[in-house]
Amino acid sequence: MFGAMATMVGYARKPKATFILKHPVKAVRILKFRHDVRETLAPRRVALGLGAAALAVPLGVWLGRRIGIG
Repeated sequence: MFGAMATMVGYARKPKATFILKHPVKAVRILKFRHDVRETLAPRRVALGLGAAALAVPLGVWLGRRIGIG
């Protein structure tokens, strides 16, 4: 468990130029992994935001009508 977390933390940081020069293959893999993580998490963030809005808007309308704002 801790090993996986340490690996993810290592991949989350951008490799420095010296690391890229010393380990070009590993650095390219890390950069690709970072890009893939950003791309796969983006649709989840959008879906989460839409879900929150779908819940908040009707709740806000109901609450506004309830207290006499709208």
